[in-house]
Amino acid sequence: MLEENFDTLNLCNVRPEPDDLLRLVAELPRMPSITDLRFSGNSLGEKGARALAEVLPRLTLRSLAICNDVIQKEGLAALMDAMTRSTVKILLLIEVGLGDNEFRSIAESLPRTPIKAMNLGTCT
Repeated sequence: MLEENFDTLNLCNVRPEPDDLLRLVAELPRMPSITDLRFSGNSLGEKGARALAEVLPRLTLRSLAICNDVIQKEGLAALMDAMTRSTVKILLLIEVGLGDNEFRSIAESLPRTPIKAMNLGTCT
C-alpha cells in the first residue's frame, strides 16, 4: 500500500512493456493519494490513452502530463471526454502528434472540463 503522502507518480522514460503499462493504468484507482501523474516517452499510445480515459473519472488527479508520445484521434477524444468527469486542473499534452482534428477535439471538450491550465506546446 502506498503511503498517504505519495502524491506524484512520474513514469517518464520508464518504457515498460505495453501490457505492463496497461496493467499499471488499470491499478491507478487503487492509488487514491496520487494527484500528479506524468507519462513521457513510454509508449502510452492509443491503447494506453483509451485505458487511461476509462479510469480517469475515478482518480483524484490535479495534473496530468503526457509528453513525447503519439495519441491518435480516438484516444485523444476518449481522454477529453473523460476529462469532463475528472478533477484534472492542469493538462500537458506535449509533443503527442496533435493535428487539426485533435486540436478541434480539445477545443470542443475544453469548456466542459475543470481544466484551468493547459500546455500543448513543446518540451523545452
